[in-house]
Amino acid sequence: MKYFITGLFFWICSLASAQIILPAYHGVFNSKYIDEGTISNALDFIGNNDFVDCGTNSKFNITSSMTIELWIKPNRDMGVFGWDRLVHRNWPTGYFFGGKAGSTNAIAVVLSGDLGAAVTPNNTVVVGVWQHIAFVFDDPADDIKIYKDGNLISDTHWTGTIAGQSNSQLTLSQNGESFDGTMEDVRIWNVARTQNQIQTNMNNELMGNETGLIAYYTFNQGIAGGNNTAITTVIDKTANALNGTLTSFSLSGSTSNFVKGKVIKLKDGLTSATAGTSALQIKQDYPSSTDGLYWIANSNINAGAAFQIYADMTTDGGGWMLLNASGGNLASSEVSIVSSINSLGYLPRTTVIALAKISTIVQLRSGPSSNKIQNVTTSTDSKPIISLRSTDFSNNGQGTWHYNATYSSFVASSGSSTWYWHITTGVANGWPNMYHSNGRADGVHWLPTYSAAGGRLWASGDYYSTWIK
Repeated sequence: MKYFITGLFFWICSLASAQIILPAYHGVFNSKYIDEGTISNALDFIGNNDFVDCGTNSKFNITSSMTIELWIKPNRDMGVFGWDRLVHRNWPTGYFFGGKAGSTNAIAVVLSGDLGAAVTPNNTVVVGVWQHIAFVFDDPADDIKIYKDGNLISDTHWTGTIAGQSNSQLTLSQNGESFDGTMEDVRIWNVARTQNQIQTNMNNELMGNETGLIAYYTFNQGIAGGNNTAITTVIDKTANALNGTLTSFSLSGSTSNFVKGKVIKLKDGLTSATAGTSALQIKQDYPSSTDGLYWIANSNINAGAAFQIYADMTTDGGGWMLLNASGGNLASSEVSIVSSINSLGYLPRTTVIALAKISTIVQLRSGPSSNKIQNVTTSTDSKPIISLRSTDFSNNGQGTWHYNATYSSFVASSGSSTWYWHITTGVANGWPNMYHSNGRADGVHWLPTYSAAGGRLWASGDYYSTWIK
């Protein structure tokens, strides 16, 4: 017994140290599922003259309203050994955001050489902890606000002017007054962002095309803690392409290199570059998502390349993925995309198996037309999802839903009609027959188990669809 308890203890500890949240199993867990792949990279600085040279582009010459925001995790007290420069452009005519010299973990904003433009109290930042810091200069209001984790911690009236200089260098950290710690998701704006905008977006990666965003460094490159010596630049995600040159970084190991970050990568499923892991993940992360096509990426489908799937984001909480749509006296066929409930077809077997492995619920729907659903039933046990995950082709095997003539997994009643997932004659020859007729006129769809049940055969013109989440 003691060995079992010891093993269990180390298993739990390993999960905790990996910071993995277990997937939500319907009716058992309510935790939101964030897989390891959604965490972005960051860039670690060792405070020994390693910095990023972002160049002298005139777009950095901001002389009015501006916002700078980023995530930091300091390795030591900031300000004790001098200025810890986080984002710096041209002393003394430009702007600077970082730790204040002569302080202990205070944050300073320096505009046109004014060392006292805005300063927070000591111990504003915490060593060894991820925290989001931002400053906003609202030029018309002559106001400098500093935020930590989205909360306003300093509000200073400043009547000065940023002189600016068109050809000066912008750096992340700086040679001579370097930051010792990890930096993530640096955003430079030429507009004054509101507190609500900062709070809403600070935890998620942006697209890079947001209004006023002139440079955006996510550091999502290389392998966290790996050998990245072949990488020479960090990418600006905006169309301005103000890429930065990595200077004096070792780019190997756990310091002075790309490391595991803090910000969650954007996975809204609206583009192939922001593909989600499932419709349910997209709905949970972006509750306002509506019905339609979304991009999904799965390492077991299309060699990991993103593909599109139709998602119902409304019914029963949303997050449903459409596997097949058929009916209307027309036989469906295999397609790479079932683009809508009006588009007949069924997804490839390998695609369904992979999607079923990240799903726990199956739902069947039918009605007299493709957009009018009269009968809906949801699985009440594990047999349907096991069938979808199965590679079995044998008669009455795991790949068939009637499961040796046991139909209780799927029963939907509507008045006097009782519907089952079944075939009219014979036995289902393995998995594929759940989705297409395979030469049979009546196909494999929802059917009554006996004529008095009052249901309709597929050939009667009704429409049927299968969904999972």
